[in-house]
Amino acid sequence: MDNLLTETMREALYIAGFGTVILFGALACLVGLMYLLTTLLRDREPAPLESAQPVVQSVQPVQRATAKVAAIAVALARAEAVEASAQARRAEAPQSTGGWWTFHLQRQLLSHIHTVGTYTKRAITR
Repeated sequence: MDNLLTETMREALYIAGFGTVILFGALACLVGLMYLLTTLLRDREPAPLESAQPVVQSVQPVQRATAKVAAIAVALARAEAVEASAQARRAEAPQSTGGWWTFHLQRQLLSHIHTVGTYTKRAITR
């Protein structure tokens, strides 16, 4: 066996073996730390909230209306932000579609078709 392995090959095998031991040792330490942290954090009991009272029962009708208006405003702002980002993406698309861009868009559409659900699949295949 000594004549099959040269000195350089033997050194390379020693280095690879040493690196493997270090790698799996580090992984074992990481797993051990994760188990330790979950054990320490799981045993803690959450602090009781003595001042927690139902908020919905104490809200006046005017405050409920204000909360509804605020929720609607947030929903509208979010919808506008989504639409603005969609328009920005459309503006970034190149005007002349080459073969690679068409291929990219086709793959993107096909990946979304498979993840959306069966209703979309049925609607597209008809």
